[in-house]
Amino acid sequence: MVSKASEQGDTKAKNSLGVAYDHGDGILQDSLLAHMWFYIGSANGSELGGQNRAKIASRMTSEKIVEAQVIARECMSSDYQNCGG
Repeated sequence: MVSKASEQGDTKAKNSLGVAYDHGDGILQDSLLAHMWFYIGSANGSELGGQNRAKIASRMTSEKIVEAQVIARECMSSDYQNCGG
């Protein structure tokens, strides 16, 4: 689930996707993908993305955090075409 706004670099859209995955709003709850979107938002300058990433990371194992970071990098390097979800 990648919105056009997030594909075009909108950091608010990336954070919103992270929140949706974190809470399961309209989609299956998935902490890994939530962290991924918060990571991407933060990497693109979103302070809120960084704050949300830190919050969700406190509920994840270090292995899952690393997995989310790997998926985030793949997502960004694929121009948001391969985003794990």
